[in-house]
Amino acid sequence: MGSDILIPAEQRVKVVERADGLARLIIFSKRPGVYQFGVETDWNDDWHVWKEMSVSGFYGSVQEAEHDAEREVPWFRDQHTSQSYLGH
Repeated sequence: MGSDILIPAEQRVKVVERADGLARLIIFSKRPGVYQFGVETDWNDDWHVWKEMSVSGFYGSVQEAEHDAEREVPWFRDQHTSQSYLGH
């Protein structure tokens, strides 16, 4: 059972789940042309419940938000770099 109340699905532009499935990075937009990223973690052992851990500042593009996310979120940087290296 999931909880999507923190960042509503209609605001999500991109979602990247950590390899172990216990965290996800979401790039989202509440207003046209303004983007942010948030990190949520799965904090309940019994069922899938997400808890918002952090939200970034504002960016003018998805690419800018993703670039800063790579700098600020170690698991995203490592995972994104290895996927890019593998050609994904």
